[in-house]
Amino acid sequence: GAAPARVEQRNPGNHIRPEQPERASSESKDDAALAARAVGTLLLARRLTVGIAESCTGGLVCDRLTNIPGSSRYVRGGIVAYHNDLKRHALGVPAELLERFGAVSAQMAGRMAEGVRRLTGAGVGLSITGIAGPTGGTSQKPVGLVCLGLSDGRRTRTLKRRFFGDRRSIKVQAAQTALDWLRLHLLSPKAICSHHLALNPSQRRTSDYRLRTLQRALGQHAICRSSRAQHALIQRQRRHSP
Repeated sequence: GAAPARVEQRNPGNHIRPEQPERASSESKDDAALAARAVGTLLLARRLTVGIAESCTGGLVCDRLTNIPGSSRYVRGGIVAYHNDLKRHALGVPAELLERFGAVSAQMAGRMAEGVRRLTGAGVGLSITGIAGPTGGTSQKPVGLVCLGLSDGRRTRTLKRRFFGDRRSIKVQAAQTALDWLRLHLLSPKAICSHHLALNPSQRRTSDYRLRTLQRALGQHAICRSSRAQHALIQRQRRHSP
């Protein structure tokens, strides 16, 4: 029969990297399991829980986290707020914000993260909203644009990325980026939310010791291949920039 078609994957720097479909699929599964397990381990070390609000990924992040046995200890729950009515009524996003900035915006992602944190009672709220395509994009907000939000009770952060590929590929890349962003946040010394601050001194010392141990292990070994490739690309761009 005919040879399988080659699949082209684009990274944020618009460099095209051809991949064989089988290899891309196996690597994405390995990365998904690795990132989800690392996030779970860090949440346990922090004595934190997470709530997830998803739009364009349709529950993919929550699915990956709950594929890990024992994840009920740190996953409070999630909501697929696909329709804007659900974003407003379930997550408390103001209608004025939706009208001004749109469903795919940093402002929306931040409010979704705050809303799901309140809704689930979690220590950390994570959100994703974007345009998976193939339709729905504009010149200002093209297909592949994804906005992430993260709220830990002390501050709310947002992240904007653009991915390339078909609908499924964009969803997978967005979910993987969300998990890795959450992992990096949990590794940061600043990722101490109100739940952690409420621990008594003895509990906090034990939690901090566990975290330092995990930082050494996970910080060196649990970085997924997609993150390493993205980091290498950024370094090359910096070296060649004027």
